[in-house]
Amino acid sequence: MLRLGKGVFGAIAGAAAFGMLVMWLDWVQQRSAGVALPFPTLVRLAACAATFGLALLGVHWMSRRQQAADALELQQVREGRGFEADGGATWFLFAVPACLVAGAGGGWALRHGAAAMAVLALALLLVFLVLGWHIAQLMLRPGPMLRMDRLGITSAQYGRIPWREVVGIELHQMHARGATLHVLRLCVRDPGRYLLRAPAPTRWLHGRRLRAARVGALPIALNLLDKDAGLVHQCALALRRQDPSPFVPGWNARMEASEVEAILEQRGLDEERERIILELQSLGEDGVELPAHLTGRMAAHRARSEAAQPLLRQALAAHVRRTRSDARAMRIAMIGLVGLVVLAVALRLAG
Repeated sequence: MLRLGKGVFGAIAGAAAFGMLVMWLDWVQQRSAGVALPFPTLVRLAACAATFGLALLGVHWMSRRQQAADALELQQVREGRGFEADGGATWFLFAVPACLVAGAGGGWALRHGAAAMAVLALALLLVFLVLGWHIAQLMLRPGPMLRMDRLGITSAQYGRIPWREVVGIELHQMHARGATLHVLRLCVRDPGRYLLRAPAPTRWLHGRRLRAARVGALPIALNLLDKDAGLVHQCALALRRQDPSPFVPGWNARMEASEVEAILEQRGLDEERERIILELQSLGEDGVELPAHLTGRMAAHRARSEAAQPLLRQALAAHVRRTRSDARAMRIAMIGLVGLVVLAVALRLAG
């Protein structure tokens, strides 16, 4: 509700700013003809300015209340309470105007004989309708869109996923034309089994990449929810940390499966080594004969460590490849930037 109120105040502020701009431009044109600013226009301009200011104050007030509510909910989750998020109205406010614009554009193009534009507009309309139907199916299902507790996470797309199967969590942000898309990525073991539960569009988009993967990222769109993306991410991390199963804190979707498996194996070896050290310390003085079970554990740990060496080398090679790729992309970007600067300077000197 607070997010909806913030959006309403933001829309009011935008409308008031647009009204001020229109009246100011109209007065600038009249001023060039020597016409003074009419008193009614001045009153309307002042009213728009006051509305704009009050709306900004409303946005700030709603933001402060939202931050306080989010902080309280995160604290409650850390204390053991579950987390739920339902579907928001943002997708509806975007989908309906988009369908209307695409449909109207297609109709106008057909009436004026612009066949290519008509095909493009109708194709966009079809895409918006399919995505809208897909989202409506997710939102109209029983229960919340997303639910998390100390045992696992349940989403409308993939169903129930135990925390022991989640080895990494990342909040990914994509910026497009002033809008920010938030996606929660879950790195899970054998993601194909969860992908089978997903709706057809999700399986079609991610099936080829995830169906046969040992570990892979399942994306969950957060813009569809009525909770802040950062809050969802923090709650997911807080609940996942309560599970003792292996986890990769710094995981990101660019990591290869061999890197994830190597990190998990190394963490398992480290934990087993710590347990062996604690048991050795509990034996007391030196020279005490080691129990047979402890000797067997030490030999098994040594054999497991030796067997993990090829996997660790493979993970290191994957990390080196990714680092070199990032460095290459950075060099290309720098060369392109320098080239644009040189071109701009050359054009200015030539002019």
